[in-house]
Amino acid sequence: DMGIVLDCSAINRIGRLEEYFAKLPVLANVDHHDTNTRFGDFVYVNAAACSTVEIVYDMLKLLGIEIDYSIAVAIYTGIVADTGSFRFPNTNDRAFDISSEMIKTGVKPFDVSDYLFGDYRIGRLKLLNHTLDSLEISPDGHVSMMVVTKDMLRETGTGPEDSKGLISYALHIKDVEVAALIREEGPCFYHVSLRSNNHY
Repeated sequence: DMGIVLDCSAINRIGRLEEYFAKLPVLANVDHHDTNTRFGDFVYVNAAACSTVEIVYDMLKLLGIEIDYSIAVAIYTGIVADTGSFRFPNTNDRAFDISSEMIKTGVKPFDVSDYLFGDYRIGRLKLLNHTLDSLEISPDGHVSMMVVTKDMLRETGTGPEDSKGLISYALHIKDVEVAALIREEGPCFYHVSLRSNNHY
């Protein structure tokens, strides 16, 4: 009856599901990215939110839905992931308020962090090694760039999803203001991730 797309600034971000969602009679678009293209029949974009899950939290409250343990884990996980463990500039006071409430519901921060960040497969670590080898810094030291090629993925036995988060290494270099991770998708087709600090 209805499709709901969360945390995607454009409909093509959902990949192969786009064709399926196009056949649904109603499409809702909920996001916190100001760059959202406002696709869908119902659109709610709040760029002041630290994450889309913060918006979902507000919706659950408005609907009077009780936040049980499993929902609390999902909400806390979403906030931690989307704020880079509270390190990204989008982190706001509500991120901590909501997280505190989820912890009181029984969420264990260690368990969530261990699930998100503590269990790397050897292939992903090898991919990180290759990606760091590709690191380039601009002459002024303010821009960094890394690449992930299809050969790297093949050689390490990894997939595109294993490159998620690698851009953080390029951004957290002293004096770097803007970081780019360019991933080869196919012939003449590349996926580019951009990250910046507060100034850009």
